[in-house]
Amino acid sequence: MQNVLFYYSSQQVHTGSPKVLARLIEGLDRTLYVPYFIAGRPGDLSRRLAANGTVILEGEVGQVSATTLLNNTANLFRLTRLLKRNKISLVHINQLGWNLDLAVAARLLSIPVVFHIHNHEQINLRNLDCRLGSRYLFVSRALAEQCDAYRFHPVKTQVLYNPIDIDRFRAGRPIRQELNLPQNAPVVGTVAQICHRKGIDIIVNCAQKVLSSVPEAVFVIAGPDGLGEERFAQELRAEIAGNGLSEKIRLVGPRDDIEDFMASLDLFFLPTRAEPFGMVFVEAMAAGVPVVASNVGGIPEIIPAEEFGILLDSESPRYPEVIAGLLVDADRRRRMAAAAFERARDNFSHSIFNRKIGSLYRELI
Repeated sequence: MQNVLFYYSSQQVHTGSPKVLARLIEGLDRTLYVPYFIAGRPGDLSRRLAANGTVILEGEVGQVSATTLLNNTANLFRLTRLLKRNKISLVHINQLGWNLDLAVAARLLSIPVVFHIHNHEQINLRNLDCRLGSRYLFVSRALAEQCDAYRFHPVKTQVLYNPIDIDRFRAGRPIRQELNLPQNAPVVGTVAQICHRKGIDIIVNCAQKVLSSVPEAVFVIAGPDGLGEERFAQELRAEIAGNGLSEKIRLVGPRDDIEDFMASLDLFFLPTRAEPFGMVFVEAMAAGVPVVASNVGGIPEIIPAEEFGILLDSESPRYPEVIAGLLVDADRRRRMAAAAFERARDNFSHSIFNRKIGSLYRELI
């Protein structure tokens, strides 16, 4: 049995990075690995992990630098003692930090360190984390290229796509009545934070044009207001109400039953302006919903050909035409949905992800 210590600086559980971390830990082969998680204080993530048998260690993870290393010896000694006492064989850090003392402590003990990178972080060799990693995992090839990882770490860089629960999304049940959506109208939906980066304003503008040719259509957006995006969300709601479209463009807030929400849609549409990977697109595909999206970041790696979904530039003027055409072509939607489901099942399942993590850990330990 090998003890693996995980670290993530946030305790939130509803965004992509902590969800992937929780699923990774929950999918570990417990006959081979015992998961540990270090947290400065209790929170939602540590409570979820503890409920699934993860050992929670109390401890602060801070920063050091080459110039202040001597001033941080007490913290480093504390962390090295923690690693020794718990017989940690590998440290898995769910982000690229900046000079994390946990990484320094691990490498002082010759313990391998994995950095799992979910968002754009430029590789900077002044950052000790960019030197100390035994492996750098990126959620898409596009993200690794944006971070310039292949230039600095061609051997240590590895792409590992985020997984989803295929069976969960395949089993979703429509909840149009609960969402107060018409049973027979074509419904276009998305799941995203209400923010500029996700292109929610593009959806609203597109919807108004689609409704001129497909007036029975309804657009529905599930997700919270983005952090610091309250004004953007308020202006968007005012625009919808001011144009008398509150019944046609609906913002229903965050949902926990995303698989059922997806099952209620005829088409998934998200013209995001940036996306390191895009797990929500895989979720739509697994739910059997055809996808229209933007060709940014990791999305083309999920949807590499038009048989699996349609990708356009984020600001493309063609979105209304494409969406209106799909809404009146049920046969094409069915073909796209079937092909997309097979691609999601064959490339983004938990079993594939867990197998690759197991292979990586065996290689490093």
